[in-house]
Amino acid sequence: CYNGISRASTRKIHFVHAIYFRYLLTNPKDRKVVICENFLQTELFRETLADVLFKQFSVVGVMMTPALPLALIPLGTPTGLIVDVGYYDTSVICVYQGMIILQSYLTVELGTNAHLMAIQRMISESGTVKVGKESKKASDLYGEFELSVLEDIRARTCFCGERPAELKDSSFEQSGVITEHRASDMELSYVRRTPSCCFWQNQREVDRSAV
Repeated sequence: CYNGISRASTRKIHFVHAIYFRYLLTNPKDRKVVICENFLQTELFRETLADVLFKQFSVVGVMMTPALPLALIPLGTPTGLIVDVGYYDTSVICVYQGMIILQSYLTVELGTNAHLMAIQRMISESGTVKVGKESKKASDLYGEFELSVLEDIRARTCFCGERPAELKDSSFEQSGVITEHRASDMELSYVRRTPSCCFWQNQREVDRSAV
């Protein structure tokens, strides 16, 4: 601890301070805060962050809501199947009437990184570059590409289409990706099972509105 503030709280203070005064350039006392959180986040993290926002920055109010159901807002529906593609893994979960169905939670260790490595492998194995009238292997000329280049290739040329009918369901199993985690196999006792969002309001604002 440092002056009664834990190390974790100190890191959050510096992080929030940078958001307000370096990037947003706004007064935290003038605006309410909405935090889109991981629904597996611990209560300690949430309470520590709320404590920092109220005591160190005197925000008006804080609402914390799971990030996954928010993906349904543009569709105008409270129910849907959400696929969250991360860098190292992909998560799938069902949301019904704005509530997360924990038993439907499924993750697979296959994400953006695997896609980028697949692009690199395809270029190394079959990519060619024309130099004059000759064709040379891209791997001999450039070696391995930087991640920024692979990201640019993915953004410009890779699109999702319909799955070919000739592909069978077993093709995914044959690819070697077999690591799956279901909510029923995980310890979820620490997950919040109360309503899907929580709102705190600064007591001074409550007293002011009462007057």
